[in-house]
Amino acid sequence: LNFKTNFDIRSDWSVETRTDIEGYEWLEKPKMRVVGVNLPIGFIADMILKNSKDKLTRSIDKLAKDNLDLRKMVEEAWKRFFDPVLVAPEYNTWLTLNPESIGMTPLSTLNNELVSTIVVESMPKVKIGDRPDAALFRTLPPLRYVEKAQEDFVVHLKADVSFREAERIAQTALVGESFSQGKRAVKIEDIKLYGQGNNLVVTTKLSGSYEGNVYLIGKPVYNLKTNKVDLDNLDFSLETKSFLVKSGAWILKSTLRKKLQENLDFLLDYNMKGIQDQLQQQLTHFALSSGAYLNGQLQQLNIENVYLTQDAIIVDLGLQGRVNVVVNGLN
Repeated sequence: LNFKTNFDIRSDWSVETRTDIEGYEWLEKPKMRVVGVNLPIGFIADMILKNSKDKLTRSIDKLAKDNLDLRKMVEEAWKRFFDPVLVAPEYNTWLTLNPESIGMTPLSTLNNELVSTIVVESMPKVKIGDRPDAALFRTLPPLRYVEKAQEDFVVHLKADVSFREAERIAQTALVGESFSQGKRAVKIEDIKLYGQGNNLVVTTKLSGSYEGNVYLIGKPVYNLKTNKVDLDNLDFSLETKSFLVKSGAWILKSTLRKKLQENLDFLLDYNMKGIQDQLQQQLTHFALSSGAYLNGQLQQLNIENVYLTQDAIIVDLGLQGRVNVVVNGLN
């Protein structure tokens, strides 16, 4: 039996098949043996097949419908796009894709497989800190066909590095560190960060030869040559300098400022590298739903702008790479 099946995906993402019997060929002519004599009954078998044609094709179409629930796979993936994904646990880095629309290219065949590309347009956002709220959910839109999908992507997103998370990382690296100048020494007991206009204020609590807080101010800037975020000109505030000149001038000469500068520069740079590495991991065979996964390569991460809000350091990022979605159910 030779069958031909036409596939169609309806606007509600359900798969519809239409199967026809194109023809058949007997491998051996059917016969019936009566009293030792073989009687040809090909015409009877032909009639039975002809009358069973509709039943056979309907059974094949039902089998295809029961085993290829494309809407379920796409809907599961669509729902996941709204949920924040923890891409870097050590830095509490969350990615929310926030999809705007979805479509797919017309079905084609390649090596006896059905092939199509699902296209998702989104407004992604990265947050470093507490888990963000899920994006406002929108129901799965009707199927929209696109003629051609590019595997290359260029994404512009905002990385939100909360001061609380930056504090946690800085505290892990610096609290307990000691700095000395001659016979005097201090130890860092705590670090707090907050924004003041375009500047980042670093409040450092010290103990030892000096008891109290010192304040340093620097401006997060994008370093074009290194494609990194640097804390530019981190230095003691004017008030702190004036006070220390009278009661703790030796601290101004110690390595405290330099050590804070190095660690905070590293913190910002490492966060960006961590985002890039973790996004690449998420783009590698990332399960969207049962039978559907995403594969891609993040080729470049560019920092485009840096600024402060009341609660966070905001870094505008540009991502370039290639990505595609594989649906096993179409094989």
